[in-house]
Amino acid sequence: MNDNSNDVPLTLDGNGGVQRRTIVAGASWTIPVIAIATATPAAAASLQPTLEFITVPATVDSCATLGDVVIEATTDGSAPVADGTLVTVTLPPGLTWSDGTTTPRTLPTTSGRVTVTGLKATGTASGPVTLTASSGTLLTPATVTVSPVGVATFQNSGEAPATYPAVPGGSTAVGYNTFLARDGSLWRGNSPLGVFATPGTVDVQYDPRFGIYTSYVDASGVASFLFPDGTVTTNPLVPAGSENLSYGFWLAPDGGFYYVGSGATVYASALPGTGGSAYSVLNASTWFTYIDPSGVATFKNGGDAPTTYPAVPAGSTAVGYNTFLAPDGSLWRGNSPLGIFATPGSVDVQYDPRYGVFTTYRDATGVASYYFQDGTVVANPAVPAGSTNLTYGFWLSPDGGFYASSGNTVYATAVPGTGGSAYSVLNASTWFTYMAPAC
Repeated sequence: MNDNSNDVPLTLDGNGGVQRRTIVAGASWTIPVIAIATATPAAAASLQPTLEFITVPATVDSCATLGDVVIEATTDGSAPVADGTLVTVTLPPGLTWSDGTTTPRTLPTTSGRVTVTGLKATGTASGPVTLTASSGTLLTPATVTVSPVGVATFQNSGEAPATYPAVPGGSTAVGYNTFLARDGSLWRGNSPLGVFATPGTVDVQYDPRFGIYTSYVDASGVASFLFPDGTVTTNPLVPAGSENLSYGFWLAPDGGFYYVGSGATVYASALPGTGGSAYSVLNASTWFTYIDPSGVATFKNGGDAPTTYPAVPAGSTAVGYNTFLAPDGSLWRGNSPLGIFATPGSVDVQYDPRYGVFTTYRDATGVASYYFQDGTVVANPAVPAGSTNLTYGFWLSPDGGFYASSGNTVYATAVPGTGGSAYSVLNASTWFTYMAPAC
């Protein structure tokens, strides 16, 4: 016979259900008591108010209007808040309201939602921007990516800029009066050049004696060279992953120097990973600067015997025409130190046969600097951090401003993220190529 002395008598409600008060009072140690007692608070805790963006266009072009943005507010995750509940929308730099203003706006809900229309991207907006919505203690973000779109522009400093409306929207400035469209077509001014390039592979060099030389990888991945007269030379034997050195020369991953018109010929061999440069005009002469496989700084003119510079410290890299960067940051020209120090990755060296060698770099403290042929050094701490070295003492700041080697003057303004170039000699004249804001 079973012992039922510890059983707790249960009372039933009129429908045969257990009365909660009887269980709680009679036996707090039983499993059913705990389960029933905790179920209701747990369910209630999950019913929290929410605020979220339910419709946000992923992208918008600069100067264009963003599609509708819809924000939804609920009392418990599903039930809409009362009509008239206020939601504040805050815009990031790069977006404005339809009237051009930018201050936050507080908007009432209808059926739990707020629809924001007419937001516009500014002319200098580029990349991801984040807007926010808030209501009470709730805050939620949403990110939109602004695709930079500008007007192709070529400007001689101090003069009115020339614009090229035929260049497709969304193009980037890749060199002297040269633009790369989204479809890969290269343009010079308003005219397509009839060639297509892979983004990130284009180098444009201007020589005032002969014209513009364009090196690039074509749409099929082949190293190519466009001469001033429109002739195009290609070389499928240039190894994949080679670095564009300008003037139709390429530095292969294994250190070999190739030319687009010479098949598999290797003109010189550098120690891989130590850089290299080539300067040439119409193939009349070509000067190679590199660290040879034994680690010695080397300068070579075409087929001549190379000149080596044993005084250049071991571990140096070749950074431009007859110029080397030592591990301690010192810059060397041939066997001679220049007496200046540069930050690795910041150096650009340009050779002009009429005037000499010009070196643009960031010094050891990070200040934008320019070394002239005569040994003069000009430093400009006003150049913003993160600016791109454009050669000849010019820099392109992250916000699209063109700065020179001195002063805080902004010579031109590009849409951020659309590239830019500057060509100058002794600051007598400077030509800027860029995508200007379209609005």
